[in-house]
Amino acid sequence: MQLVILYSILCIIIFLVSVFLFKCKASFCYILSVWTFSSIFSVIFYIESQKYNNITLMPYIFFVLCLAISCIPFNCFNDKTTVIEIKNKMIFEKVITFFCIISILPFIENFIHILNTYNFDNSSQLADIYAEKMSGDLTKVINWYSPIGKICNSINLKFQYCSMFLLFLYISTRNINKYKLTALIIGCINPVLYTLSLSGRSAVVFTSLNAVLSFFLLRNYIQDREILRKIKVFSLIIFSSFILLFAIMTIARYSTNEGAQSVSILGWISLYAGEGTLNFNEYMWHTKAYTEGDNCFAFFKDAIGLDTFVDLFKRRNYWGAKTGISPSIFYTFIGDIFSDFGFLTIPFILTISFILIRRIYRKRIVSSNHLYWLYVWGMLCITGFTCYTYKVYSASLDLLCGLIILYLINSPLGINSRKNRIPLYPYNDRKRN
Repeated sequence: MQLVILYSILCIIIFLVSVFLFKCKASFCYILSVWTFSSIFSVIFYIESQKYNNITLMPYIFFVLCLAISCIPFNCFNDKTTVIEIKNKMIFEKVITFFCIISILPFIENFIHILNTYNFDNSSQLADIYAEKMSGDLTKVINWYSPIGKICNSINLKFQYCSMFLLFLYISTRNINKYKLTALIIGCINPVLYTLSLSGRSAVVFTSLNAVLSFFLLRNYIQDREILRKIKVFSLIIFSSFILLFAIMTIARYSTNEGAQSVSILGWISLYAGEGTLNFNEYMWHTKAYTEGDNCFAFFKDAIGLDTFVDLFKRRNYWGAKTGISPSIFYTFIGDIFSDFGFLTIPFILTISFILIRRIYRKRIVSSNHLYWLYVWGMLCITGFTCYTYKVYSASLDLLCGLIILYLINSPLGINSRKNRIPLYPYNDRKRN
């Protein structure tokens, strides 16, 4: 008990010192705030669950060291002096237009389905949808799309890891079309509606967290300060709606789950936000075997022809027996990487952080695809209180699609001249053209 509380106190102290004493970058402090809240929830869940009896000091020391190394790059990006460059204006505009067009129909169909499904009186139906989804049989569940809507929704989901970043890049340009802006926002919200339609909560939380990360990384590049004010108001409305939907789903899961009745509703919510570090300390630290990259990097192993498990359930069944721990609970993103590499997790994270810092530190001009690498790592850091969120095969594929899209909008394809580039200057940069 004392160690869990001490870990939470340490997180609070590091956050306060970073904000008020060192005045660290907003994105850096934001990531720390997420982990601070997670540490508080871990204390609540520890008390409520009464199932952890082997919490020790060394796993916490290892974990805090890995987390600190992961966060360092975000304090190296200077949004007051660095110019972000979109190197191919033509492709950027075409990608934005394409994304806007394919997002409208699935958004409408998902929205109608949500209106017909969600209320506080049909908790059993929501729980049944979730059970069918977890069984892997999605054909019975996804039945509300038109043929064209289904295709467009599949394409929209391939943008889900880069759409928020593209939205804020577009807002940071000087020529903003209000219709495109509206369609871009719709495209960013559609994956959330899709996940809610399948009785999932993760997209509500993760999209909200990623939106705030995008805001902190790019807010100083938004030239129209009126749009900045509207973003804050609109975000409040959207997040309030998300919280309501999240509450409906949480109550549905809680009321129909027999195991959940042993804890309070607060304890049930804290499981989602706080169990990761506890499970890492109690279970993952003592794993009997390492998963050799199958846990987090199955997609990339498969891509280069190495033996791995493409199917999530087969992977869990195989490695669950070998490691001696449950593969279906949260261990945080650090815990999942530890599952693959063991104590080589530290040099792995050090390498990632070093590469990111080299691309952005003290650079006058940073390409938007280089900044996107930082954003991708940031998404993992703020959602990683649960797990390594890219580890599912489809998620890795969507991540790769996002990287390809950002490469294209910075590629030399088409017109290759300075006029085909879009520089995004900090708001207070007096040297901008």
